[in-house]
Amino acid sequence: MSPGNDSLWLDSVLGPESSDALAAQLAKAGAKDNSLSAMSLFEGAVANAVKSCLHVDLLALLAEGWRTAQEIHAAKTAPGVTVLKLANHQIKREIKPVLKIDGIDKPLEASVVVAGHFKGIELSIANGAIVSVGSGHCDITLEFDLAGEALQDPTTLKDWQLPGEHRFDPPLPIP
Repeated sequence: MSPGNDSLWLDSVLGPESSDALAAQLAKAGAKDNSLSAMSLFEGAVANAVKSCLHVDLLALLAEGWRTAQEIHAAKTAPGVTVLKLANHQIKREIKPVLKIDGIDKPLEASVVVAGHFKGIELSIANGAIVSVGSGHCDITLEFDLAGEALQDPTTLKDWQLPGEHRFDPPLPIP
């Protein structure tokens, strides 16, 4: 899936200071587990892995939850374009990067949970796929952990009105 120009990138929403702070926090937690002496090398590897993991389109990531919802499947075979008005709902998606670093026997397992709390949005469905999400309200929260330990409480990243229309390019097929 290649996000369009109006993509809502997670790393952009976080901003460089928050991404760097998260990477440093993960590196310190990982260093405790692995008793690393080359901390600066480790921090750099973790920072690169975190930045790579966070470069994801938020709406495309969360839309995976819509693709699998039973209510959406009913509109899959409808002729033409079907617009569904969705009730308030939440979708959670988890990203699980595994950090493998030279010189460390055991890879570090991290988890990033992204939750979208949606109010008053519309989905457009055509030809068996979600083609766009319409205006509405969305709060995005994040949770991070390393090796099963939470690094912080869930954080509200952004509270915003979604764009008038966010088109998925290509459309997201409904299974």
